Amino acid sequence: MGRRPGKTKATEETVEAPKSKRPVYEDYYQCKCSIEWTLPCLAGMPDLQKEKLVFERDAEGNIVFPAKHWRAIFGETMRLVDSTIYSTAKNYIYVEPAILPKSEIGGKIKDMALPVGDRGLSTHESLPAGTKASFSFLVPRSILPPEKFQKLLEMAGTYIGFSPAKHKMGYGRFKVIEFSAE
Repeated sequence: MGRRPGKTKATEETVEAPKSKRPVYEDYYQCKCSIEWTLPCLAGMPDLQKEKLVFERDAEGNIVFPAKHWRAIFGETMRLVDSTIYSTAKNYIYVEPAILPKSEIGGKIKDMALPVGDRGLSTHESLPAGTKASFSFLVPRSILPPEKFQKLLEMAGTYIGFSPAKHKMGYGRFKVIEFSAE
């Protein structure tokens, strides 16, 4: 005869599950920013037919930057802004996927070949320096008030970069050209 869920074998009394220590934030504000890449932004999604790394695209061919790229950047940058902010705070920043319209990126995308250790070269689609993009975020004010979030974005642009591939090699560095918080 098996044990019933929620009961202990010895006493058959109900055991309370431990309360979650996950914080709850209700003080979100919306932030919009525009960036301009100062170094090329490289694609990172493999396309086996084209034998290169490409940008994620929607059905119309527009480039889509999903939220996962920002989460990785924020995780690396949080402690630079404020040593009391844990990198897990990135999980409470919500990012609307950004879309670069096909009409705006038309002839800008170039192929860039980079060495891959001893294996030869990998070819990446790239957006050149000077390309601009806009992003929208929901940020909890109690973790990152607007002035700290702006600093986070600026430091991410200077020291980390926004590039689906090779940001650790310096690609995808950017500057914040517009910032607003409501």
